[in-house]
Amino acid sequence: MNEDYNNLLEEIKTSSCPNCKRLLRIIEEQQRIIEKQQIMIKELERKVKELERRLNKYENAHTPPSEKKFFDPPSNQPHKTPGRPIGHSGTTRPVPIPNFILT
Repeated sequence: MNEDYNNLLEEIKTSSCPNCKRLLRIIEEQQRIIEKQQIMIKELERKVKELERRLNKYENAHTPPSEKKFFDPPSNQPHKTPGRPIGHSGTTRPVPIPNFILT
């Protein structure tokens, strides 16, 4: 694939058509952009690995709570007591009438 690509570029360079020259400039500019993006991708991958390594220091089973840097923020809801509200009048279900009685 790379050899075919290089042969095609050489063919375009030796061509005398004006559109081919314009196309060649576009291809060269795109190659420069791709090279810059590849460098950026490698740098970002390195940064992600470093950040994951740092994060893993604080996210293992042996880290005491005082050392954990990342925690869930407390909820904004007020603390509620479990059970029925104070002053609630209770209700009781009526006892059902049996269909038959075993004797």
